[in-house]
Amino acid sequence: MTTFYRVFSVSEKRVWNKEIDAFLEENNVGLDALDVVDESEQDDLDAVPVSLVFADESGREVASLVYDAVEDSEILRDEIKEFQSIADEMAPGANRAWVKERLAKTVGCYVFELNESAYEDGNWDAIATLAEWIRSQTDGIEQYDGGVITNENGAIVLAGADDDFDDVDEFVGEEDDEEDDDETMWTGSKVALRAGDAWVEKTIETDADFAKFLDGNV
Repeated sequence: MTTFYRVFSVSEKRVWNKEIDAFLEENNVGLDALDVVDESEQDDLDAVPVSLVFADESGREVASLVYDAVEDSEILRDEIKEFQSIADEMAPGANRAWVKERLAKTVGCYVFELNESAYEDGNWDAIATLAEWIRSQTDGIEQYDGGVITNENGAIVLAGADDDFDDVDEFVGEEDDEEDDDETMWTGSKVALRAGDAWVEKTIETDADFAKFLDGNV
């Protein structure tokens, strides 16, 4: 099954192959980026890649990345409208308006298409690290299939109802069968609730913490 991890950017700044290469190397992320250029520009050493392919330390292709600008992509404009509708079905309700407004301000989207190997041998953490960095560089928000939406600080601000996460293990790795019953797959994650013009943040420690967040309490 194809899954996607997105960073919706509200910044005109675009981070791409050279900047991404430098980040991966300087932070020892464990991924190599391979440039894919348009067929008509294959002989141009200065051609801007149309996509990037990421390989892990074993040489497996774990994900690809494309960047779409809103002004150039009708598909992206339609997807943004769809995500605004999806936001109305997520919780907590207090954060919906902020997310929808943020999506409306999107100028571009970085879209990771994830292969099965993206969920093996720490590759998920590597892709998430790269996505978080792109988000931090572009004042963006993150979204991944079957998961959550973050704010500009990387804290979770919208999630589905509990039954929306029945198959979430395939996205984040199976939980340890011996894990404490009080712990949740979101243990250690930050969540945030919009209060006026600011965020109130909390670190999730138990299922009860996450349930309180979905109810609009942190």
